[in-house]
Amino acid sequence: KMSSSAQQAHAFTEWVRFLLPGGTVRNLEDIKDGKLFSQLVRKLTGYDVKLPPSSDGSSLAFLRASFTIIEDQGLPLSAIVCTYQEFGQCDQETLLSLVWELARHFYIARQFGDGDMHWKTKLLSWCQECCDHAGASPDVAITDFHKSFQTGAALR
Repeated sequence: KMSSSAQQAHAFTEWVRFLLPGGTVRNLEDIKDGKLFSQLVRKLTGYDVKLPPSSDGSSLAFLRASFTIIEDQGLPLSAIVCTYQEFGQCDQETLLSLVWELARHFYIARQFGDGDMHWKTKLLSWCQECCDHAGASPDVAITDFHKSFQTGAALR
């Protein structure tokens, strides 16, 4: 059985692979590369990551430009728990936190954020509908985001 951290890393890696198809992402650590991270930021925000003319084109330059776009789009860097300078050396917990904040702000909230119902409730309802339409077995009951996903049966 995988640890919770390993499960999160696997799920987030699959999400990033979905967003960036083509085999460029082998594991979540790969997005620490500034050029690859800038592709993810472009996909999530719709903004091209442009380097200033004086830039050296390094991974760090791409990270700096990407973090600027993230902040400009309303996600405070303090919510990400690291600076662009620290990102390339961050531990897995920090990386998971950063990817979760990106997913929550740029993907989940945009998909499920409008209206009176909280986005988490909307997302849970969507997951329930997907399982119903996919013909999931009766023992797969989506009732929350913790226990319902522990075995992975809801994701099959």
